[in-house]
Amino acid sequence: MDDIRNYTYEELKIIFEKNGHKEYRVKQLFKWLYAKGCGSFDLMTDLSKDFREELKASFCIKELKLKTRLQSVDGTQKFLFQTEDGGFIESVLIPDERRYTICISSQLGCAMDCKFCNTGDRGFERNLETSEILAQLIKVVEITGVKPNNIVFMGMGEPLANYDNVVKAIKTLQNPNGFNYSPRKITLSTCGLADKIELLGRDVLVKLAVSLNATTDEVRDKIMPVNKRYPIKRLIESLKNFPLQKNSEITIEYVLLDGVNDSLVDAERLYSLLKGLKTKINLILFNEWGEKPFTPPNMEKVLSFQQVLWDKGMRVLIRESKGSDILAACGQLRGQYKHPEKVA
Repeated sequence: MDDIRNYTYEELKIIFEKNGHKEYRVKQLFKWLYAKGCGSFDLMTDLSKDFREELKASFCIKELKLKTRLQSVDGTQKFLFQTEDGGFIESVLIPDERRYTICISSQLGCAMDCKFCNTGDRGFERNLETSEILAQLIKVVEITGVKPNNIVFMGMGEPLANYDNVVKAIKTLQNPNGFNYSPRKITLSTCGLADKIELLGRDVLVKLAVSLNATTDEVRDKIMPVNKRYPIKRLIESLKNFPLQKNSEITIEYVLLDGVNDSLVDAERLYSLLKGLKTKINLILFNEWGEKPFTPPNMEKVLSFQQVLWDKGMRVLIRESKGSDILAACGQLRGQYKHPEKVA
């Protein structure tokens, strides 16, 4: 039986109309599922008993189980949820003054194999269902009582590799009868699936972040295998075609690896690649973990890299690392647990 949260508003409207129900039933259901976070048809008290029985006969509402909840000294909270088939999903709630951002996952594991990332070390298991993507937000709100101001698809997995389910989740997040998030409050981060970036710009309004991390194909091929399929030139073309919302920009994520991609020549090349695009650049110091063959550059090198771009008029921030004391980087907490079926 399928989880009802796998369906968008429009899909349920078509299904309900075929069964003789008016659109207001979909509005009622969406408010229960998302605005109220209700996980049981029986508790949806303004729906008739017959309608609730009809829903129970056709759909289910799956539960994510909280496995671990950790809180950092900086207020960041990390949640490890277990799916019904035993997989583990990470979500992170990040405070910033009086605002909160939730980082949610789109896959169990990741197939992109970026050499500096911990998530891919244990490989790829499967795509998350739309319902499992949305359930992360629902559970965090239920546990903390906090409705995040912003949502970022920057957790485990490559969102655009789970394209259909992620787009459906975004549509539900933006629906006024449910979560009612503005497109400006939702950011999707990708390692650079150029064809899907172009599709995304046509299918849904969302802010875009791109993990670039190198300025030559030679280096990017080594640290991000996806570059062999979508070289830098092809990726930049897709960014030029991506429709921006008013007063918006594309965020370029650049993880600095000492001696790999952090030279002043790299900074000059980064400017040349992005010149003419509306971008914000986030410089990220590599988060040392496990046996990765990388280290972060010292702050003097980071500031020099930033200064080159500043001098050319680029908007460049050094992103603050949060939650390092609670394994808040993608894949770190999940790495402490093993999928029961994998152990067997």
